Amino acid sequence: VEDGSSSNDLFLIPLISILKSPNEEQSYTASESLSKIIVKSPQIRQSLIKSGFIEMARFSLIDNQTPDHVSSNLLRIIIDIIFYSGEIQEMGSLIPVLKKLDEEKDLKKEKISSKAKKISAILASQGITGPISSTEIQELKRQNEEFKHEIEGQKRKDEENKRKNSELEHQLEEAKPKAGEIPIQIINPIDSFTKSSEFTYTATSQQYLTFPINTIINQGIYRCEFKANKVGKQLFGVLKSGLMIPTGQHAASSPYCKDNMFFYCKGQVYQNVKNTTGNQAMKDNDTIAIEVNMTIPRTVHLFINSIQQPVFMSGLPESIQFYFFLNKQGDSVTVLSVKKLAAPTIANIPGAQEVKWE
Repeated sequence: VEDGSSSNDLFLIPLISILKSPNEEQSYTASESLSKIIVKSPQIRQSLIKSGFIEMARFSLIDNQTPDHVSSNLLRIIIDIIFYSGEIQEMGSLIPVLKKLDEEKDLKKEKISSKAKKISAILASQGITGPISSTEIQELKRQNEEFKHEIEGQKRKDEENKRKNSELEHQLEEAKPKAGEIPIQIINPIDSFTKSSEFTYTATSQQYLTFPINTIINQGIYRCEFKANKVGKQLFGVLKSGLMIPTGQHAASSPYCKDNMFFYCKGQVYQNVKNTTGNQAMKDNDTIAIEVNMTIPRTVHLFINSIQQPVFMSGLPESIQFYFFLNKQGDSVTVLSVKKLAAPTIANIPGAQEVKWE
Protein backbone atom coordinates (compact mmCIF):
# COMPACT_ATOMS: atom_id res chain seq x y z
CA VAL A 1 0.00 0.00 0.00
CA GLU A 2 2.89 2.37 0.76
CA ASP A 3 5.20 1.75 -2.23
CA GLY A 4 4.52 5.09 -3.94
CA SER A 5 1.84 7.56 -4.94
CA SER A 6 0.93 5.72 -8.16
CA SER A 7 0.38 2.39 -6.40
CA ASN A 8 -1.55 4.22 -3.70
CA ASP A 9 -3.80 5.78 -6.33
CA LEU A 10 -4.41 2.39 -7.93
CA PHE A 11 -5.42 1.09 -4.54
CA LEU A 12 -7.60 4.08 -3.61
CA ILE A 13 -9.54 4.60 -6.84
CA PRO A 14 -11.64 1.41 -6.52
CA LEU A 15 -12.37 2.13 -2.84
CA ILE A 16 -13.48 5.67 -3.60
CA SER A 17 -15.66 4.41 -6.44
CA ILE A 18 -17.33 1.91 -4.11
CA LEU A 19 -17.66 4.64 -1.48
CA LYS A 20 -19.78 6.61 -3.99
CA SER A 21 -21.93 3.57 -4.73
CA PRO A 22 -25.72 4.00 -4.58
CA ASN A 23 -25.72 0.73 -2.65
CA GLU A 24 -25.66 1.90 0.97
CA GLU A 25 -24.09 -1.27 2.37
CA GLN A 26 -21.27 -1.29 -0.19
CA SER A 27 -20.61 2.41 0.39
CA TYR A 28 -20.44 1.90 4.14
CA THR A 29 -18.04 -1.06 3.78
CA ALA A 30 -15.76 1.02 1.56
CA SER A 31 -15.81 3.91 4.04
CA GLU A 32 -14.93 1.52 6.89
CA SER A 33 -11.96 0.13 4.96
CA LEU A 34 -10.76 3.55 3.85
CA SER A 35 -11.08 4.93 7.39
CA LYS A 36 -8.89 2.17 8.83
CA ILE A 37 -6.25 2.74 6.15
CA ILE A 38 -6.24 6.49 6.75
CA VAL A 39 -5.63 5.97 10.47
CA LYS A 40 -2.72 3.59 9.87
CA SER A 41 -1.03 5.07 6.80
CA PRO A 42 0.34 8.63 6.49
CA GLN A 43 1.12 7.88 2.82
CA ILE A 44 -2.51 7.08 2.08
CA ARG A 45 -3.60 10.31 3.77
CA GLN A 46 -1.14 12.26 1.63
CA SER A 47 -2.27 10.48 -1.52
CA LEU A 48 -5.92 11.28 -0.81
CA ILE A 49 -5.13 14.97 -0.39
CA LYS A 50 -2.83 15.17 -3.42
CA SER A 51 -5.10 13.15 -5.68
CA GLY A 52 -7.91 15.68 -5.34
CA PHE A 53 -10.15 13.72 -2.99
CA ILE A 54 -11.19 16.92 -1.19
CA GLU A 55 -12.33 18.57 -4.42
CA MET A 56 -14.12 15.40 -5.51
CA ALA A 57 -15.87 15.28 -2.15
CA ARG A 58 -16.82 18.96 -2.44
CA PHE A 59 -18.45 18.42 -5.84
CA SER A 60 -20.28 15.34 -4.58
CA LEU A 61 -21.56 17.21 -1.52
CA ILE A 62 -22.81 20.06 -3.72
CA ASP A 63 -24.55 17.66 -6.10
CA ASN A 64 -28.19 17.25 -5.09
CA GLN A 65 -28.20 13.85 -6.78
CA THR A 66 -25.62 12.43 -4.35
CA PRO A 67 -27.26 9.88 -2.02
CA ASP A 68 -27.34 10.89 1.64
CA HIS A 69 -25.37 7.83 2.71
CA VAL A 70 -22.55 8.77 0.30
CA SER A 71 -22.46 12.35 1.64
CA SER A 72 -22.34 11.02 5.19
CA ASN A 73 -19.53 8.58 4.38
CA LEU A 74 -17.53 11.24 2.53
CA LEU A 75 -17.78 13.54 5.54
CA ARG A 76 -16.62 10.71 7.77
CA ILE A 77 -13.48 10.26 5.65
CA ILE A 78 -12.85 14.02 5.73
CA ILE A 79 -13.06 13.95 9.54
CA ASP A 80 -10.50 11.12 9.62
CA ILE A 81 -8.13 13.06 7.36
CA ILE A 82 -8.46 16.16 9.55
CA PHE A 83 -7.80 14.23 12.75
CA TYR A 84 -4.79 12.32 11.46
CA SER A 85 -3.20 14.80 9.04
CA GLY A 86 -1.36 18.01 9.79
CA GLU A 87 -2.07 19.47 6.36
CA ILE A 88 -5.66 20.66 6.40
CA GLN A 89 -5.27 23.98 4.58
CA GLU A 90 -6.86 22.47 1.45
CA MET A 91 -10.02 21.95 3.47
CA GLY A 92 -10.83 25.66 3.16
CA SER A 93 -12.65 24.98 -0.11
CA LEU A 94 -15.20 22.92 1.83
CA ILE A 95 -16.33 25.81 4.05
CA PRO A 96 -19.21 27.06 1.82
CA VAL A 97 -20.69 23.60 1.28
CA LEU A 98 -20.23 22.70 4.95
CA LYS A 99 -22.10 25.84 5.91
CA LYS A 100 -24.93 24.89 3.58
CA LEU A 101 -25.10 21.34 4.99
CA ASP A 102 -24.94 22.68 8.54
CA GLU A 103 -28.07 24.74 7.87
CA GLU A 104 -29.96 21.73 6.51
CA LYS A 105 -33.36 21.42 8.25
CA ASP A 106 -34.36 18.04 6.85
CA LEU A 107 -34.36 15.57 9.76
CA LYS A 108 -33.30 12.79 7.37
CA LYS A 109 -30.06 14.67 6.82
CA GLU A 110 -29.37 15.15 10.55
CA LYS A 111 -26.23 12.95 10.49
CA ILE A 112 -24.86 14.87 7.53
CA SER A 113 -25.58 18.20 9.22
CA SER A 114 -23.92 17.04 12.46
CA LYS A 115 -20.75 15.92 10.68
CA ALA A 116 -20.60 19.12 8.64
CA LYS A 117 -20.93 21.16 11.82
CA LYS A 118 -18.14 19.15 13.47
CA ILE A 119 -15.78 19.66 10.52
CA SER A 120 -16.55 23.40 10.41
CA ALA A 121 -15.79 23.74 14.11
CA ILE A 122 -12.47 21.91 13.79
CA LEU A 123 -11.40 23.97 10.80
CA ALA A 124 -12.44 27.21 12.52
CA SER A 125 -10.37 26.26 15.56
CA GLN A 126 -7.38 26.00 13.21
CA GLY A 127 -8.11 29.41 11.69
CA ILE A 128 -9.61 28.04 8.48
CA THR A 129 -12.86 29.90 7.86
CA GLY A 130 -13.04 29.99 4.08
CA PRO A 131 -11.39 28.96 0.81
CA ILE A 132 -7.64 29.59 0.73
CA SER A 133 -5.70 30.56 -2.38
CA SER A 134 -2.82 28.41 -3.59
CA THR A 135 -0.41 31.19 -2.58
CA GLU A 136 -1.82 31.22 0.94
CA ILE A 137 -1.61 27.44 1.10
CA GLN A 138 2.05 27.52 0.12
CA GLU A 139 2.74 30.19 2.73
CA LEU A 140 0.98 28.15 5.40
CA LYS A 141 2.98 25.10 4.37
CA ARG A 142 6.18 27.12 4.63
CA GLN A 143 5.20 28.35 8.08
CA ASN A 144 4.30 24.82 9.07
CA GLU A 145 7.73 23.56 7.99
CA GLU A 146 9.42 26.35 9.93
CA PHE A 147 7.35 25.46 12.96
CA LYS A 148 8.35 21.80 12.60
CA HIS A 149 12.02 22.82 12.43
CA GLU A 150 11.58 24.95 15.55
CA ILE A 151 9.98 22.03 17.37
CA GLU A 152 12.82 19.73 16.33
CA GLY A 153 15.35 22.31 17.46
CA GLN A 154 13.58 22.68 20.79
CA LYS A 155 13.49 18.90 21.19
CA ARG A 156 17.25 18.77 20.62
CA LYS A 157 17.75 21.53 23.20
CA ASP A 158 15.50 19.70 25.66
CA GLU A 159 17.46 16.49 25.16
CA GLU A 160 20.73 18.36 25.69
CA ASN A 161 19.36 20.00 28.84
CA LYS A 162 18.18 16.61 30.11
CA ARG A 163 21.64 15.20 29.49
CA LYS A 164 23.29 18.11 31.32
CA ASN A 165 20.83 17.81 34.21
CA SER A 166 21.50 14.10 34.41
CA GLU A 167 25.24 14.73 34.52
CA LEU A 168 24.78 17.40 37.19
CA GLU A 169 22.58 15.12 39.29
CA HIS A 170 25.22 12.41 38.98
CA GLN A 171 27.94 14.83 40.07
CA LEU A 172 25.85 15.99 43.03
CA GLU A 173 25.15 12.39 44.00
CA GLU A 174 28.84 11.58 43.78
CA ALA A 175 29.61 14.59 45.96
CA LYS A 176 27.29 13.39 48.72
CA PRO A 177 28.82 11.35 51.53
CA LYS A 178 28.40 7.67 50.75
CA ALA A 179 26.86 5.15 53.09
CA GLY A 180 29.51 3.26 55.01
CA GLU A 181 32.32 3.74 57.47
CA ILE A 182 34.07 7.10 57.61
CA PRO A 183 37.73 7.65 58.59
CA ILE A 184 38.01 8.89 62.17
CA GLN A 185 40.05 11.87 63.29
CA ILE A 186 39.83 13.09 66.87
CA ILE A 187 40.82 16.52 68.10
CA ASN A 188 42.87 15.83 71.22
CA PRO A 189 42.76 18.15 74.23
CA ILE A 190 45.91 19.09 76.12
CA ASP A 191 47.35 16.83 78.89
CA SER A 192 45.79 14.48 81.43
CA PHE A 193 45.09 11.45 79.24
CA THR A 194 46.83 8.52 77.64
CA LYS A 195 46.23 7.05 74.21
CA SER A 196 46.79 3.30 74.44
CA SER A 197 45.65 2.48 70.90
CA GLU A 198 44.70 4.55 67.89
CA PHE A 199 41.29 5.53 69.27
CA THR A 200 41.38 4.50 72.96
CA TYR A 201 41.67 7.33 75.48
CA THR A 202 42.04 7.11 79.27
CA ALA A 203 41.97 10.02 81.73
CA THR A 204 45.07 10.12 83.95
CA SER A 205 43.75 12.69 86.42
CA GLN A 206 40.62 14.47 87.56
CA GLN A 207 40.25 16.85 84.63
CA TYR A 208 37.58 18.01 82.15
CA LEU A 209 38.61 16.70 78.73
CA THR A 210 36.50 17.16 75.58
CA PHE A 211 37.29 15.10 72.46
CA PRO A 212 35.46 16.31 69.30
CA ILE A 213 35.40 13.95 66.31
CA ASN A 214 36.22 16.02 63.26
CA THR A 215 33.49 14.67 60.91
CA ILE A 216 31.13 17.59 60.25
CA ILE A 217 27.55 16.45 59.72
CA ASN A 218 24.91 18.62 58.07
CA GLN A 219 22.83 16.10 56.14
CA GLY A 220 22.00 12.42 56.19
CA ILE A 221 21.99 9.83 58.97
CA TYR A 222 25.15 9.08 60.95
CA ARG A 223 25.99 6.73 63.78
CA CYS A 224 29.00 6.95 66.07
CA GLU A 225 29.88 3.95 68.25
CA PHE A 226 32.03 3.92 71.35
CA LYS A 227 33.11 1.36 73.91
CA ALA A 228 32.93 2.58 77.50
CA ASN A 229 35.93 0.61 78.77
CA LYS A 230 35.84 2.05 82.27
CA VAL A 231 32.87 4.13 83.37
CA GLY A 232 33.31 6.98 85.80
CA LYS A 233 31.79 10.27 84.71
CA GLN A 234 31.88 10.05 80.92
CA LEU A 235 29.42 11.66 78.60
CA PHE A 236 28.73 11.24 74.90
CA GLY A 237 27.01 13.78 72.70
CA VAL A 238 26.97 16.20 69.80
CA LEU A 239 28.11 19.78 69.60
CA LYS A 240 27.63 22.61 67.17
CA SER A 241 30.26 22.36 64.44
CA GLY A 242 33.43 24.23 65.32
CA LEU A 243 32.73 24.54 69.04
CA MET A 244 35.93 24.10 71.07
CA ILE A 245 35.57 23.41 74.78
CA PRO A 246 38.94 24.08 76.41
CA THR A 247 40.58 21.61 78.78
CA GLY A 248 39.35 22.32 82.28
CA GLN A 249 35.92 23.54 81.10
CA HIS A 250 32.87 21.32 81.45
CA ALA A 251 30.48 20.79 78.52
CA ALA A 252 27.61 21.70 80.86
CA SER A 253 29.14 25.05 81.84
CA SER A 254 28.41 28.44 80.29
CA PRO A 255 28.87 29.55 77.55
CA TYR A 256 29.40 26.08 76.02
CA CYS A 257 26.25 24.43 77.35
CA LYS A 258 23.93 26.13 74.85
CA ASP A 259 25.88 24.77 71.86
CA ASN A 260 26.13 21.11 72.82
CA MET A 261 24.09 18.27 74.27
CA PHE A 262 25.16 15.02 75.87
CA PHE A 263 24.01 11.70 77.25
CA TYR A 264 25.52 11.39 80.71
CA CYS A 265 26.71 7.98 81.87
CA LYS A 266 24.27 8.03 84.80
CA GLY A 267 21.23 8.17 82.46
CA GLN A 268 20.45 11.89 82.11
CA VAL A 269 20.26 13.97 78.94
CA TYR A 270 21.77 17.46 79.27
CA GLN A 271 21.48 20.57 77.12
CA ASN A 272 21.79 24.23 78.09
CA VAL A 273 21.93 23.46 81.85
CA LYS A 274 18.64 21.50 81.80
CA ASN A 275 18.68 17.75 82.30
CA THR A 276 16.11 15.01 81.74
CA THR A 277 16.26 11.56 83.31
CA GLY A 278 14.99 8.31 81.89
CA ASN A 279 17.82 6.52 80.10
CA GLN A 280 19.70 3.48 81.34
CA ALA A 281 22.99 4.05 83.22
CA MET A 282 26.16 2.96 81.43
CA LYS A 283 28.47 0.23 82.75
CA ASP A 284 32.03 -0.85 82.10
CA ASN A 285 32.50 -2.34 78.61
CA ASP A 286 29.09 -1.19 77.34
CA THR A 287 28.85 -0.34 73.64
CA ILE A 288 27.47 3.17 73.28
CA ALA A 289 26.02 4.43 69.99
CA ILE A 290 24.70 7.85 69.08
CA GLU A 291 22.59 8.15 65.93
CA VAL A 292 21.76 11.50 64.36
CA ASN A 293 19.25 12.13 61.60
CA MET A 294 19.77 15.56 60.04
CA THR A 295 16.40 15.57 58.34
CA ILE A 296 14.15 18.06 60.13
CA PRO A 297 13.40 17.89 63.07
CA ARG A 298 17.10 16.78 63.28
CA THR A 299 17.23 14.20 66.06
CA VAL A 300 19.82 12.38 68.16
CA HIS A 301 19.18 9.02 69.85
CA LEU A 302 21.21 6.92 72.26
CA PHE A 303 21.75 3.15 72.11
CA ILE A 304 23.36 1.11 74.88
CA ASN A 305 24.42 -2.37 73.78
CA SER A 306 22.14 -1.95 70.73
CA ILE A 307 19.11 -1.10 72.89
CA GLN A 308 17.47 2.20 71.96
CA GLN A 309 17.03 4.50 74.95
CA PRO A 310 13.74 6.37 75.47
CA VAL A 311 14.98 9.95 76.01
CA PHE A 312 16.16 11.62 72.80
CA MET A 313 16.65 15.15 71.55
CA SER A 314 15.32 17.05 68.53
CA GLY A 315 16.05 20.43 66.99
CA LEU A 316 19.80 19.95 66.59
CA PRO A 317 21.80 22.74 64.93
CA GLU A 318 22.15 22.58 61.16
CA SER A 319 25.74 21.34 61.42
CA ILE A 320 27.12 19.18 64.23
CA GLN A 321 30.00 16.94 65.34
CA PHE A 322 30.09 13.94 67.64
CA TYR A 323 32.18 14.17 70.80
CA PHE A 324 32.95 12.38 74.04
CA PHE A 325 34.09 13.71 77.39
CA LEU A 326 36.33 12.29 80.13
CA ASN A 327 36.26 13.61 83.68
CA LYS A 328 37.30 11.17 86.38
CA GLN A 329 40.73 9.56 86.57
CA GLY A 330 40.51 6.14 84.93
CA ASP A 331 37.61 7.05 82.63
CA SER A 332 38.34 5.18 79.40
CA VAL A 333 36.66 5.29 75.98
CA THR A 334 37.40 3.69 72.62
CA VAL A 335 35.92 5.23 69.48
CA LEU A 336 34.85 2.24 67.40
CA SER A 337 33.40 3.79 64.24
CA VAL A 338 31.61 6.63 62.52
CA LYS A 339 29.23 5.47 59.80
CA LYS A 340 26.85 7.05 57.35
CA LEU A 341 23.63 5.04 57.25
CA ALA A 342 21.34 4.55 54.28
CA ALA A 343 18.28 4.59 56.57
CA PRO A 344 17.56 5.28 60.24
CA THR A 345 17.54 2.41 62.73
CA ILE A 346 15.28 4.27 65.16
CA ALA A 347 12.08 2.52 66.25
CA ASN A 348 8.96 3.77 67.98
CA ILE A 349 9.45 2.48 71.52
CA PRO A 350 7.20 2.66 74.59
CA GLY A 351 7.93 5.59 76.88
CA ALA A 352 9.91 7.55 74.29
CA GLN A 353 10.48 11.11 75.48
CA GLU A 354 11.48 13.98 73.22
CA VAL A 355 13.60 16.83 74.57
CA LYS A 356 14.00 19.92 72.42
CA TRP A 357 17.31 21.70 71.91
CA GLU A 358 17.08 25.23 73.27
